Amino acid sequence: MPWPRGNPRRQEWYRCLVHPLPEALPIAPSSIRVIGLVKFAAAFAVAGALWWLSGPMDVLSEVLVIFGMSGLLELLTGVSTGAMARRWDTLKPWQRAVASLLVILAVIGFFLAVGAVILRLNG
Repeated sequence: MPWPRGNPRRQEWYRCLVHPLPEALPIAPSSIRVIGLVKFAAAFAVAGALWWLSGPMDVLSEVLVIFGMSGLLELLTGVSTGAMARRWDTLKPWQRAVASLLVILAVIGFFLAVGAVILRLNG
């Protein structure tokens, strides 16, 4: 594709369209957090409405929950899901294993702590 002539801004805009890399259009972490918040809120609102209307969770609601969790990840870290995936792919296999183990242990610890608080309040 030929480059447009004239205004350098138009050339930069055209380059971003031809090569839509994340580096071509940098997004501030605060904007990514807002996008994550919108994803999180919208996904869980729609999933909650579907659950309220149809009863138990169906496949669509589960997909929406997963989409909402990716929004939560963006909200908490300020890094887009695509950038996070690229960073994850650059890790060595043993680093991925250690990081995965730490995430799993953190989730288990969180649920154990919540369970202990619930038992303490009910006991």
